[in-house]
Amino acid sequence: MAVLFVMALSGPAAAQSSAPQSAPPTAFSVPVEKLELEKGKGKFFETSFSVGGYDFFSRSSLTQTETGLTILGSDQKKSKVRVGYRFLKSDGSKVASGVCNVETKSFSGLWNTAVNSLYTCQFNDLSPVDYALEVAVPNIPPHGGGFLAVWKIDPDKYKVLKARMLYKGITYEAVPTALDIDREAAQERVAKGYVITLDGKAIGQIDFKGNSDNRGTITAPVAEADGREAVIFLSAQLLDMPEANSPALK
Repeated sequence: MAVLFVMALSGPAAAQSSAPQSAPPTAFSVPVEKLELEKGKGKFFETSFSVGGYDFFSRSSLTQTETGLTILGSDQKKSKVRVGYRFLKSDGSKVASGVCNVETKSFSGLWNTAVNSLYTCQFNDLSPVDYALEVAVPNIPPHGGGFLAVWKIDPDKYKVLKARMLYKGITYEAVPTALDIDREAAQERVAKGYVITLDGKAIGQIDFKGNSDNRGTITAPVAEADGREAVIFLSAQLLDMPEANSPALK
């Protein structure tokens, strides 16, 4: 049996990652309320939760294609994660449904590398002129593989992590509230949550509870006129999205 050695390069970036980063309190520009996610009643193999009068359901699948020779555990492959989703009101009426996709090309060997696409979502039966969602994700190489796997703990690569959503013709953005870089090596979610903005002003937020796919809190506008539905929908998508270092992509 081959022995696997894994090394994390040390340096200033590694020193900075020794403790989770704390996020300052967010000042919201509209009246908001904090909503606790409750486990939903989804179908078999679905992730689901209920929050603020809405239900979110999703199911993920992974396809992989080997693109090179496998030598001493080294290999090249393409991976594609497909996430089908449904977003409903609590009375069962449909708000939105569609499919989100992200692809990665990775090489596992002495030096592990990866190149990820944008995480993009399609909206069924809704105009692409008014509805779109994409998230820029960092290129996180697979941890493991080969006889000697090496990667660098570098918080700077997460600076690209940002979501942009067009919803009912209005543009929203989201960036992480804080990062826990030490979760990267365990292939767990590094972002601790996201703050959602409209015209540069904070109107909502999602805070994750650990690495669960259906636990956390959403801070959403009280009034629909301030973007309540949009904030809940974007928060749900960010919770559901497989992060770049997730086992789902490897």
